[in-house]
Amino acid sequence: MRQLASVRFPVPFYLRLPLQVFLGWEAAAGTCGILNFRRLGGLSFSSGWAPTESPVPFSPENLIDSFEPPPHEMPDEHRCVVASNPDGIKVPSLTISAGKKTSFSEMRAYSEVIVFVFVESPVAALEPVIDRAFAAFNHFVDLYRVITQDPYVFRLESELDTFIVGVCTANLPAGFINLSEVDVLGRLGEISFPNAYHFQHRVDAIQDLFPGPVLESSLISLLAEWAPISYELPLHYELIFKAQSELKQRHYAGAVLEAESAVEVYVAQTLLALAEGNGADRTIFLSRMEDPKQLQLLSKRLARLDIEIRQHQTGQMPAPTPFLGSVEHSEWKEKLYKLRNRVAHAGLRAVSFDEARAAIAAGKKAIRVIEDRVPFLANHIQIHPGTEHLQNTAGRVRWQ
Repeated sequence: MRQLASVRFPVPFYLRLPLQVFLGWEAAAGTCGILNFRRLGGLSFSSGWAPTESPVPFSPENLIDSFEPPPHEMPDEHRCVVASNPDGIKVPSLTISAGKKTSFSEMRAYSEVIVFVFVESPVAALEPVIDRAFAAFNHFVDLYRVITQDPYVFRLESELDTFIVGVCTANLPAGFINLSEVDVLGRLGEISFPNAYHFQHRVDAIQDLFPGPVLESSLISLLAEWAPISYELPLHYELIFKAQSELKQRHYAGAVLEAESAVEVYVAQTLLALAEGNGADRTIFLSRMEDPKQLQLLSKRLARLDIEIRQHQTGQMPAPTPFLGSVEHSEWKEKLYKLRNRVAHAGLRAVSFDEARAAIAAGKKAIRVIEDRVPFLANHIQIHPGTEHLQNTAGRVRWQ
């Protein structure tokens, strides 16, 4: 017997849609329904917050760092910010409190979505139904993004992007048995859904609690040593950090593109610096790097990089081993370069977290092994080439 499941969940962004059911595509049944409610909620933070029913009594202000006694505490004060819409209506949009229990509450727009999917009775398990609903919603979101180009809308991963999902099923009326899915969804008002939703909490916290202890003394010492000195973050580091941010935000294909860009930027800058150090004219060498018949292609740049390294280190013992053919070169090519090409040139989208993380690690290792061959060109602070600190969790990096 055919039933209609209602899968309801809040969405962490705002969809500018009217209150009507949209027909959507769904792999199992072919058609689904999507209903969006536009909501206003509040994002809040309070340093004195504690759960109403704490499983273990604790004082939250003493959990990590205790508050200083006066005069180091913030003075108590309260502010309310009011926003005016184009019609002149004033809405309290933000409240800020200072003092020992510093807090703020900010009004935010969000959406609540119901995805209607067709299921067969009896429903054995809810998880497959929820998975189908989120897949259908993500298909709908892809089209929404193409049409609106809204930068705040993204595909959802049900386990990590939502905190609660409710599911209920309704029997179709006797007269609906021979109706198509499209016709059924067009008569939702005649279907009686029970009030008894089955709610599932998806994550224990939107952000990871206790992301790690205070940094190790060696890292603290390094930070203290370099913080007072002028330092410019190199572009390839910026791209690596962007790749790792994309990974944590679950934009896996984008993370791969950023990681390979970091490698190629580093290779280009290092090759140019080495060539200049070996006596090449900068302008002429740059024109060679822009010529596809000479050094524009990455493979030619890598081969030339090994030549420039050997030329610079002539007479040194032991002689430098080439990057091409090294273990790190093979790992970079297999895990990052080829994957990037599949993303960039074949439109691959289905990249997993583990694949993207391994790709970033391979790129970081490739940069590090080249830095080791030309230490005089290495950055003053070399980043750790691993990615073991990047975990597939809902919130922040968790340092193990």
